[in-house]
Amino acid sequence: GRTRRGEFGQVAHFCLHMVDGLASFSELIMRGVYLMDMCLARILVAIGIAKKDDFMVLAGYCGWGRGQLQGELDRGECWTMVAVDRTSLFTALRSQPTTGDGTQQWEQLFKTSTRKDPSTVQNAPDDGVLRHWIDCWRLLPQEVGSVQNSSTSGCTKVMKGSILRCSATAWLLGRPPQLPLEPEEVLRGLRPAQYLHKAVLILVDCNNLGSTLLLLNGPKVGQMRDGSGDISFGGMSKPAADDTTSDTGIIFQVPGGHLWGCIHLPAGALEQYVEVGAMAISDATLQDIMAVGVDRRWEFAGGQIDSLKDVGIAALAEAQRKKWYKSY
Repeated sequence: GRTRRGEFGQVAHFCLHMVDGLASFSELIMRGVYLMDMCLARILVAIGIAKKDDFMVLAGYCGWGRGQLQGELDRGECWTMVAVDRTSLFTALRSQPTTGDGTQQWEQLFKTSTRKDPSTVQNAPDDGVLRHWIDCWRLLPQEVGSVQNSSTSGCTKVMKGSILRCSATAWLLGRPPQLPLEPEEVLRGLRPAQYLHKAVLILVDCNNLGSTLLLLNGPKVGQMRDGSGDISFGGMSKPAADDTTSDTGIIFQVPGGHLWGCIHLPAGALEQYVEVGAMAISDATLQDIMAVGVDRRWEFAGGQIDSLKDVGIAALAEAQRKKWYKSY
């Protein structure tokens, strides 16, 4: 899993095994499957009580907040609950090729536990996203803080009123893959942002608390009650009630229309996104951007895709953006 633990961000290692004779040294996970501390496993191997081949070593783990996993189960779209015996489990786990992406193990476990053909529920685009995540994970900075924290740099790099163009490839996974595996404190708590795929933004405020931006090419979400124009999605955050940009504190007026919501980034986050290329400053003006159709605004802001590989990633990101809007 991608989650670490430890005072210095070191990777946690776990040893799974099926040796009943080592049960007294282990924690029972399911009948016949045990978890053992890595250091203890090394000691038992060194003194001859256990063998290296008895263990499967896993680096990292996946973590959920209180009630989060149950919520995913209740939605019924994320998980399939199955019963599996230890032999089937370990046979599938040990079948993983050195360079595999895990889909082979999933197929074997799914077929064994449900007696169904995995192809009936598989989704090729989702498999593509998984493979992209694995490719990115292998290239990720592995130490916390490996990307310089720019939270103290203020707004010297991006000025108020700037138009920003988001990458066509960096938001496929909901956050730029160039950032560390464990995000710095400045980025913690931010929601997955696949909607920033090929987004065009304007920076409307920047201070010591962070940056406020508006999405300029979001989908239509309604109309003004007085019939004065359409309302488009402007971001996940709600402006403060005393916001001076609009009378309501929720609707922003821009040339040719209105925007509901905004994007608030904590101090330093915008600079990091620009630094790693997830966002870039455009020479276009707000008036020029809003004068062209929504579907053309990213290209008008200077967006382009430079390689066939990026074309494939951008297509996956487009599908993920549609899923994001459907979910939120």
